[in-house]
Amino acid sequence: MSMAIGIDVDGVTANFVGAVCALLGIPEDGTYDDCSKACGGEDALWARISGVGPAFHRVLLSPVHGAREGVAALMAEPRFDVWFVTSQPRRDQGCDTWVADRTDWLVRTFGIHEDSIVFTRDKSGFHGDVLIDDYPHQLEQFERSQRS
Repeated sequence: MSMAIGIDVDGVTANFVGAVCALLGIPEDGTYDDCSKACGGEDALWARISGVGPAFHRVLLSPVHGAREGVAALMAEPRFDVWFVTSQPRRDQGCDTWVADRTDWLVRTFGIHEDSIVFTRDKSGFHGDVLIDDYPHQLEQFERSQRS
């Protein structure tokens, strides 16, 4: 039986903050909070991201250094069933093409099939064995769901 491994996208395999910094013209070493403040809040930040549409993924977003090789190594291991588990903006944030753009980016960047992508804001619902995520809250929720 294979081990299901879920991999977060933003911050783990994709340089989301770098892409947002480039969009806003602020130093690339900024944080998500810096980006949000530069726009006047999170809703305004997502309006800017939404405003560039598919170009956010096609032009600005790049993989984190070493992500392609790391994902390829996991996918080459027959004992592992690799999934990308990623959030999506809220409907009111106006990113109408986000799911299609994110799917296209993951397929092009990692050579995966679109059926191995899970879109969810609550990653504790991922029914896998391991979750690789850069957000401690997601990991804590996932761990709690595994114990129940």
